[in-house]
Amino acid sequence: MLYRMVTRQLCLVSISRSEQSFLSNALRQPVAYLPFGVDKDFWSPCKSDAGDYVMAIGNDRNRDWETLVNAWSVSLPPLKIVTSLPVPPGPPNVEVVRGDWREDVLSDQEIRELLCGARFVVVPLKETIQPTGQSACLQAMACGKAVILTDISGIWDRDLIVDGQSVLLTPSRDASALAEHARKLADDPVLADRIGAAGRKVVVEHLNSDEMARTLEKLVEEFND
Repeated sequence: MLYRMVTRQLCLVSISRSEQSFLSNALRQPVAYLPFGVDKDFWSPCKSDAGDYVMAIGNDRNRDWETLVNAWSVSLPPLKIVTSLPVPPGPPNVEVVRGDWREDVLSDQEIRELLCGARFVVVPLKETIQPTGQSACLQAMACGKAVILTDISGIWDRDLIVDGQSVLLTPSRDASALAEHARKLADDPVLADRIGAAGRKVVVEHLNSDEMARTLEKLVEEFND
């Protein structure tokens, strides 16, 4: 009740359609949708060929490193996990690279080079309504990389984040399914390239910082009116 009283004086905005619906129902008032976006010009495909590793990155507490490590095996390509969070022990082809944007341990340029060098990217998540993993997922998509993403309630836009088209979705806490998707992309570079190109198109046309700024400007104008 207190939240409803306070927020009636505000323009509430969510960066996820699923969270928008959740908050609208919980607060019983309108919540606007702001499409979260990344810089499509900076996060872009590199001219150099990809390397022979897979990449995963993230520092929020909703990263599911346990499931990812359990899914990995020596028969899959080497895996680089970029994080400052603890990661359970895994097979010898799993490498943990310390990275934290808050402390600038790795620069954006270094992260982009790592993304460009990856065969594909995995964003493993714990179940939550929060739109977690957005930045990592969209940055990888913008770089033209196929992404394996956990199918959580907080997927930010299911019209654009579509299984088998712009990403590969895998069930939460399902190491076997994640391993199967990783094997599929590792064995089929044509499929990885197709999903990567489709993901790049989604970012360029919809989920980029320019579109986010335009939508935010429009929301501010409408609220002030």
